[in-house]
Amino acid sequence: MLACTSCLAQSSYLGLTPGRSMRSDVESALGQPVRVLNATEFEYSPPEGIAKVGVQYRAGSAVAERIDVYLLQPVLRSALIQKFNLPESPAAKGTNAEGKVQEFFGEPKFLVFIYASAEATSGVTALGYYSRELFARTVPGGPKQPEGGAYIGPSSGTIPAKLLLKEGTEVPLQFADKLSSKTVAEGDSVHLTLAEDLNVGDQVVAKKASQALATVSHARKAG
Repeated sequence: MLACTSCLAQSSYLGLTPGRSMRSDVESALGQPVRVLNATEFEYSPPEGIAKVGVQYRAGSAVAERIDVYLLQPVLRSALIQKFNLPESPAAKGTNAEGKVQEFFGEPKFLVFIYASAEATSGVTALGYYSRELFARTVPGGPKQPEGGAYIGPSSGTIPAKLLLKEGTEVPLQFADKLSSKTVAEGDSVHLTLAEDLNVGDQVVAKKASQALATVSHARKAG
């Protein structure tokens, strides 16, 4: 289920436009996240005909920066070029950390094609819908991603080495929304934010106010 809301404007997915749509818009379209990837990245239940959907939010904000749509099977490039009214030549081309071909289509679409292998003939297996700002920072030859906003996903040009927190490390989180024992129930999702920057050594891996998600494992009514 792919959508080109307006083939002469920035590409949107299910009415969601990176850089404009908010977290509340994403949850209205896709529901609550089913998996937390890191402080800014979340996986959502895919619509019928799609394998997986991931959303990256702007660090310290509820703005959706990027939507990754993983396809059930490879799709011909020519079909997507026609569907999104894209030029034959992309703005840039490269490979990701897995060696898969990526094509970057800029103004006004801000789309990235990710192929099944190092061969462009292998077919497109994922689409990245970008905000204008994130596209400019991600496209090969563009400025580097700002600290605290790095996204590790299928379309990233480079993937940094893994930074692991030691077991038992305290993460300073605070509730993003008001909670009440009268309304909260086991299994509910709870939005959290970082109370301060999270560091591994001298490396900031998540900025203050970055979002996190937790699940209520036990709830008891007051009184």
